[in-house]
Amino acid sequence: MTKHIGILNLGISFFSAANALKDGSQYWPTYYLYGHAIELGLKSFLHYKGMTDKELRKIGHNLTEAWSKCSDLGLLELICDYQQFQECIFIMNDQYMEKGLEYHNNGNKRLPDFNQLNDAVQNVICSLDAYYRGDLAQKNNDM
Repeated sequence: MTKHIGILNLGISFFSAANALKDGSQYWPTYYLYGHAIELGLKSFLHYKGMTDKELRKIGHNLTEAWSKCSDLGLLELICDYQQFQECIFIMNDQYMEKGLEYHNNGNKRLPDFNQLNDAVQNVICSLDAYYRGDLAQKNNDM
């Protein structure tokens, strides 16, 4: 298995965990899990496009920066409704990047709607999964 697929599979695991919690009372952990699924999905695409582990670490947990780099590398062409995903990233980036979802801090925490976030993350993860599977199948056919 190539590394970008492993990164995406880990993101899918975090997404599945968020889905298991989203209808309960575990509000903050669920948002964290969605955020981490986003981070891993975006970083899987960046790795697929040639970004090194060192370059990925430099992005850190900045979802907006990862999204911008993915957009520049063509991710928008793979996603049918990327505006919803982009909006979720912009809304939750500061809280996620600054560990506001993991540690208690005072202040207003603006976060996207659970259902909107779930749909947006699922759209991107499924789009990436289908793209990687298609690319892998094409490479196998070329052998």
